[in-house]
Order: sequence, then C-alpha cells, then structure tokens
Amino acid sequence: MRLRNLLLLVVVLALAPALSAQEHGAGAGAGSPQIAPAPIGMPGWEVTSSPPLPIKETLSRSGQFYFDHLKQLTPGQTTALWLGLVTMLVLAFDWSRWLRPRNLVLVLLYGPALLFFDLDAQSTQFADPVAWSRFRLITTGIFGMQVLSLGWALFARLRGGSGQSFLPLRALRVLALLFLGLTLASSIVGEGADSSIYTNFGTQRMRERGKLPYGDPWLARGTACSYGPAIYLMILPAQLILDREPLNEAVDLPTTYERSRGMPVRLTVAALLLVTFVATVMLGATLGSREVGWTLAALVFSSPFTLGIGSDHSTLVGAMNISDTAPIAFVMLALLWLGRRPLLAGLALGQATACGFFPILMLPAIVVWLKSRGQGLMAFLAAFALIGLAYLALVWFGTETRGEENPAQVFLDCTFGVQERPNDPAGMRVGYGDSPFGFWGSHPRSRDLILGRPGSGENKPWKWLFLGLLVLMTSIRARRADPRLLIASCGALALGVQLVRLHAAGVHVMWYQPLLLAALLAIPSRVEAPGAGGEGEGSEALEARA
Repeated sequence: MRLRNLLLLVVVLALAPALSAQEHGAGAGAGSPQIAPAPIGMPGWEVTSSPPLPIKETLSRSGQFYFDHLKQLTPGQTTALWLGLVTMLVLAFDWSRWLRPRNLVLVLLYGPALLFFDLDAQSTQFADPVAWSRFRLITTGIFGMQVLSLGWALFARLRGGSGQSFLPLRALRVLALLFLGLTLASSIVGEGADSSIYTNFGTQRMRERGKLPYGDPWLARGTACSYGPAIYLMILPAQLILDREPLNEAVDLPTTYERSRGMPVRLTVAALLLVTFVATVMLGATLGSREVGWTLAALVFSSPFTLGIGSDHSTLVGAMNISDTAPIAFVMLALLWLGRRPLLAGLALGQATACGFFPILMLPAIVVWLKSRGQGLMAFLAAFALIGLAYLALVWFGTETRGEENPAQVFLDCTFGVQERPNDPAGMRVGYGDSPFGFWGSHPRSRDLILGRPGSGENKPWKWLFLGLLVLMTSIRARRADPRLLIASCGALALGVQLVRLHAAGVHVMWYQPLLLAALLAIPSRVEAPGAGGEGEGSEALEARA
C-alpha cells in the first residue's frame, strides 16, 4: 500500500509541469492577455571583417557620397529667398527712415524674387485658364518692378550710403565668404537650366568636330548652338581635363551619341563666380571702403537671384546658369579696371560681349566716361577692337556653311534667329519667338503691337527706338566723371535690353542687380570731391585698389 502511494506521488510530481503548461495554454486561447516583449533595447550591428582602407582610397571611393551630401547642404529656392531677403534687411536696409528712397530701391531690386518663386513649375500649367491668367499677373508684376528699377537707374540722383555697418569688417568678410561657399556648392551640384546644359553639349560637339557649333548639321541650329562663342571656349578646358579623349567620333550625323557629363560647365561656372566675387569686393572698395566692398559681395552672393530661384530642380534664375554668370563676371572686371588699366578693361568688355552680346551696348557710355576723364580712351578702344576682331575671325573661319549662306548669316540665324523666330517642331527649327514664358509671351496682343508678331516679317521700330534711346540716355548720364553714374548706366543697359526680349524677359537678374547695388551703396564723398562738379576724386575712383 505504501509502495503504491509512493509511486502515485512520483507520477503526479512528474506530470504536474506538463499539466500546468496545458492549462496556461488553454487559458491564453480563451482570451488571456499575452506578455508584451520586454523593452530591453537589445543592440544589433554588423561590422565588416575587412581591415580599414587607407585614407586616400577611402576618399577616392567616396566621391558620390560627398557629392550627395553636398547637395543636401546647398539651399533650395525657399532658403535662397529668405536668406537673401534677411541679408538685405540686415546689411543694406535703413531702419531709421522706412520710406527712404534707398529702401524703396531695395524693394524693387529684391521684390521680383517673391514672384519668381517656383515660376518654372507654372510653365507646365498653361492649359489651365486660371493658371494662365495667374501667370500673366505674375509676369506683369515682375515687368512693372523692373521698369521702375530702370527708371531709378536712369534718372534718380544717387545719394549713396554712409559705408558704415554695425558688423565689424571681419564679420562682413566671414559672411561674404560663407555666401560665396554656398554659391559655389550650388553651382557644383545644381542642375542648372538650358544655358548650362546646352552649352556643355555644344562645346562637346565643337571639340569633336574642330568647329564652332554654329552650322553643325546635327544640332540643326537649335539651343545648343545659340550662345556666344566665348562661353564654348571657356567650357572647353574643363572638358579636356575631365574627358581626356573625345567621347564620340567626329561624325556629322551620328546614329548613337554619348553626352558629356555636366561637371565641365559646373566647374567653369564656379571659376566665373570666383572672378565675380573678387571683382565685386574690389569694385565696392573703390566706390567707398573695404566695408562697402565686402557688404556688396555679401549682398550679391546671398541674393536669391545668385543662389538660384524658380524651381528646386531646374533653376530658372541663378548663378548655375552660365548665361547669367559669364557676362557679369567680365563686366565687373571691365568696370574695375577702367580707371587705371583701360587696356585690360577693353579686353574684359570684349570678352563679356562675346559671352552675352548685350555688353556692347555699354560701349558708348564707357567711351563718353573715359573721354570726360581725358585719358585711357584709345587704349580701351584698341583692346576692345582687338578681341572683337579675334572673335569675328573665329566665327568666320570656324563656322560651317552650306549652300549660299556665309558664316555671318549662319551665326546670326543660330543666335539671334533662335530668339526671334517662332518654334517649328514639324520643320525641326527651334525658336523662342512665340514662347509664352515671359511678359511679352503672356501678353501676345501687346507683343504683336510693339515688337511684331513672330515669324510675320514685320519690322516694328519700337524695340530699336527704345534701345537707341536707352544707349543715348546712358551716354548722357555718364558724361560726368562720377563712377556711380557710369555703373548705374551699365546696370540700366543690362536691365533694359532684356525688357524687350520675346522669351523669358527679365529673368537675367544677375546681369544688372550687382551693378545697381554697387551704385546704391557707393559713398559719394569717396567718389566725388565736394564742389568739384564731378571732377577731382571722382575721376580717380575706379583706379584705387584696382
């Protein structure tokens, strides 16, 4: 009996854990709460077993990582807009008198940025009547503010600034250099717009064929061959460095084609920005003081029209576009060298003309200004003529012709013709004359009345009358030896010439904003001797620190 009870006790103790687990499982299945995972934070990672690479190899194999990282650090159009406005309010706005003319001019110069914001994206919505009507209002606002800015540059009395900033000189330098770094980074990683993309493409064809892109049968006189010859030549060294051998054979009509990377034109833009920065600082110093020079550079390189605005993907306005950057870089150099080094100034203005064409309209005002000083005129004209003849010879002998056309006709058709003629997709002839993008394109009735209907052959005189009157007025304004008036006149020409463009009128803000800001910030006592009527120190202002 005792033996049986002892055996039963052993069996019960052996089966007790299994019975307990079965009851618990049955209870859970009946709706009992489950125990949640404990928040113990168990770490987990996987580390390669390979030894660390040398520093040089690590850096050489991390190029794409650093490129993507730099792209995330550069400002988009929203940041560029507010950064430029805040910098202007801090460094240039006069808070003692809100309605001072200086402040009103700053509003006119920076106001279009609010309207340019995301403007490129709206070009895809023209089929919507509401979006189209809204676009017309936006372009009217931009055009109106630029017309008022032109009026100030032509007629206003330049009062100038005090040259004093609440920031010390070292702080201004650091600020300007930081903005330069942001602009350079944006130019390296930014996509740019048509001008940067197509000039890089046209340079590639020029390298492969040994001829300028004008008249290239494959480019069909399209966008890739519609820019100044100097731009193609400036991109060429970067292409030779980055691509040691041509990517394609020299074939007129290739069946397949490998396009060059965008880095050559980006490096070219970066080099031009460095030139512009140095010229801006030195020009500002000649117009006032070192504080004025660094303030001017900070304003120019923090401007949304320099950092880029219009779209986060294809920047409509900004330094990433070589057609914006190249002309103003050499115009600033020309104005900097005009007093002491007229020979170099003539070469710089000639180079600017070969980049964007419009700087040639500044020639009469500069001639009048140099004549009023009584020295440097012949050296300037000789240098300008020399570089001009060199580019004319390059275009004449480097342009391919077919049929009875001469190189000049081909060149004009590829450059100005693309801007004036209507687009013809059926005939494969690119044209921007009937483009809806811009003030005149969004107001076709006014365009046809004043500028003529594209493709109609009408020769309306109003455009040429306006440009002739603009050249005359700026020449009269530059008769005094005051450099501020000359710089304002050059800014007025750079602004006025694009107001009569059929496509994208007024988008090249970089052409004129640095010049008008320089005239606005200049210190009168530093550029014009009191009571001298424009003579004295004013005639030497562009010489100092040049």
